[in-house]
Amino acid sequence: MEKDLSYIIEGWDYDPDDFLGNVKRIRGEDGRNKIQLRTDLGVYQMELSGRPDGKKPGGKNSLLGYYLANVQEQRIKYGKEVSLQLAEQDIAKLYREALQYYHRRICLFALKEFELARKDAEHTLMIMDLVKKHSISKWAVLHFEQYRPYMLGEKTRAIGLHFLEKKDYAGAMRGLKQGINEIINFYKEYGREDFVNKCQQIKFLKQWQEQLRKEWEDDTGVSSTSSLSLEEQLEIAILQENYEEASRIRDLLISQKEGWTGRDDG
Repeated sequence: MEKDLSYIIEGWDYDPDDFLGNVKRIRGEDGRNKIQLRTDLGVYQMELSGRPDGKKPGGKNSLLGYYLANVQEQRIKYGKEVSLQLAEQDIAKLYREALQYYHRRICLFALKEFELARKDAEHTLMIMDLVKKHSISKWAVLHFEQYRPYMLGEKTRAIGLHFLEKKDYAGAMRGLKQGINEIINFYKEYGREDFVNKCQQIKFLKQWQEQLRKEWEDDTGVSSTSSLSLEEQLEIAILQENYEEASRIRDLLISQKEGWTGRDDG
């Protein structure tokens, strides 16, 4: 007999204006934590760890893991990396896996599970790397690569939010700077430096950098660096892109080292 699933979503209406209200963390009947995402047509239920649908392709935690294990096994067996060729059906399966990780990642951001969101973003980036290296279709490679700046931005956002939870402004600024550089290098690789100033992810991350600089200054104040070494103060000034202050501190360091040298000679 066919089952009516209406009772599952009864009392939990989908709200297009409140994404946070559409996400829940539950404990399943198997005792494991899961995520539920309410949509306009029903509910997605995903595992909190491993592959979101809970399946283990080839006994591995993900399809990506399955393909990477195959490459590793061939390397061990033959003493070199054997070229893996991903056909159209392989690419389609990897795309569906990436889509699962997308749905879970946006839920993890809503649940403030930023470290898990970073891992899911990195999983998708590794799928892109696999396709780029082993796909027999150039079109498939370009199809995935067009999303790399966005995915690098998502990974960077997760890293920044993770550090900010601990009020680690220096860690957050380092993460943002690295993320921006990774996106810029992506465009350089394809000879499209002209896209750098148009990239929405770079614009967002740079705006966030400016916001963090102000929050950092408001939270710490000038006196916060007074107990730090000149080297530590220089690092903070560079991260804040306060190059005038960085130049001043660098001059102090040079003068200090020259002073030490003078004392040694004397």
